[in-house]
Amino acid sequence: MAGELLIQVIDIARFRAIRPALDELDAARALGFQTLALLREAATSPLVRGDRHRGLAVLPRILNHPELELRVFLSPAAVDGVIEGLVHALCFENGAEFSLVTPIGPNWVVLDIELAVFGDLDWFRAIFLDPDHEASRLAYPRVGEGCYRILSREDVTRMAAGLQPLLNEPIPAEITTRLEMLAEHSQLPVPTLSQAVRKAAAGLDRLAAKALSRVELTLAHTSLL
Repeated sequence: MAGELLIQVIDIARFRAIRPALDELDAARALGFQTLALLREAATSPLVRGDRHRGLAVLPRILNHPELELRVFLSPAAVDGVIEGLVHALCFENGAEFSLVTPIGPNWVVLDIELAVFGDLDWFRAIFLDPDHEASRLAYPRVGEGCYRILSREDVTRMAAGLQPLLNEPIPAEITTRLEMLAEHSQLPVPTLSQAVRKAAAGLDRLAAKALSRVELTLAHTSLL
């Protein structure tokens, strides 16, 4: 299974609240007072600093010319960058921070080789890999690998239940069999693969508990190609 799967915590209520502003930005016209207020909030947030939100570097230009339509001085790609930056900075926990060096963090899990194991589980495939889940697609960002899909509360609950056998001792026999098959192809020993799967399961379980702790939170996932 190619690529990695990034799973993060998102404040879906916040996303819904700023959706009208995102729609207005996407139209690339002159912005209304509420959208400009949101941009001023983002411009003063410490979460917009650094390389993670480079698309928001044009905020001063937008705020300095509130009377102009965005299409006059910004390219479509720049507008998309602003939208993506706003969603990451204002809706995702810790500004959508994640790391490929440390694949399991406080608000993210990156699945790589573990996908070969998780992808065989019925609940995981139904939640994360079902191509018919267009209804779960997050409206923004919608360009390139920044596209996300969101989990319903039912999905998160199902995931939390499905993870439990991977956290218990011993690992289920069908998982052990899959690990042995994977070891033959990856040249990694079974104990190493088993530990990676357990760590990923523990990380996902922690994210699920966090998402279920507040009604405004859920999980979002995207592919890292």
